[in-house]
Amino acid sequence: GEARAKRFNVMLAGGINLTRDPWGGRNFEYLGEDPLLAGVIAGESIRGIQSNHIVSTIKHFALNAQETGRFVMDARIGEAALRES
Repeated sequence: GEARAKRFNVMLAGGINLTRDPWGGRNFEYLGEDPLLAGVIAGESIRGIQSNHIVSTIKHFALNAQETGRFVMDARIGEAALRES
């Protein structure tokens, strides 16, 4: 595809997030709140990219929904809540 034509061999694609904030900056780029549906869609997207012999990995899948202050925020969450998210 296009990535191969531009000589890319890695794509950071398959963005997933539990988007909750409409002001979330780049959250429009990520698959949304339904974890099962987002996982299936991202998995197929990654599989398609990898079928062109390009490395692709999921990104932004855990607790990355904060845009305001994202460079200084220290998010902490309990293990049970993290697993549920």
